[in-house]
Amino acid sequence: MMDLINQNRSEQRFIIATGAKDRILTNSPVNLEEVVYSSNPITRTVYIGSEDIVPWGVSFKARKYLPNFSDIDFILDDEDKYIFSIKRVLDKKTETSQKSSNNIVSLKKAIDITSVELGTSVDIYLITEYQRQHFVSANTTMRITWDQETRYWQFNKRPAFLHKEDIERIEIKTMANMITDQRIISLIDIIHYYGGRASISKKETGFSLISKRF
Repeated sequence: MMDLINQNRSEQRFIIATGAKDRILTNSPVNLEEVVYSSNPITRTVYIGSEDIVPWGVSFKARKYLPNFSDIDFILDDEDKYIFSIKRVLDKKTETSQKSSNNIVSLKKAIDITSVELGTSVDIYLITEYQRQHFVSANTTMRITWDQETRYWQFNKRPAFLHKEDIERIEIKTMANMITDQRIISLIDIIHYYGGRASISKKETGFSLISKRF
């Protein structure tokens, strides 16, 4: 069932001040258990292709897990292995999306694949790193990710640090047909009660940070 969520799912995103996680999980109408997918707690996501080249609703992403946050002026090695995927939004209103199978390839290969898909030469545009926790429902039809200390870099031959967030990010990921489930609606009400509000994605936030530099 988790594979079905990954392949065809709805996502709802929120930002919230630090300190609300335990209260929200305690009061959640859905029984959620933390699941650890990697012993490395930091997720790095590399977005390939700028917003003026990549069509709306499409993301070319390479992801890897790190033991610690990178230095602000770290060097990116394009021979490192990443989990590469292509994500396409199918319905803007419900944020329903479809993601291709994850493939482990070098970062250089991920850039090459993206260039072929887009029919033009592209490069890395944005890098994010964040500490993520996963919480999964008992029947595995819903997953919540909780991200902290999100950091952003623009990429132009090398990473250039942009910003570190002082808020936390919640994403509710469900099967596409569960968006009107009363438990999810109740969970969103609880998130709002503790100060959460709807948010754009990290990708959109990063692109906005880049545009403000020029």
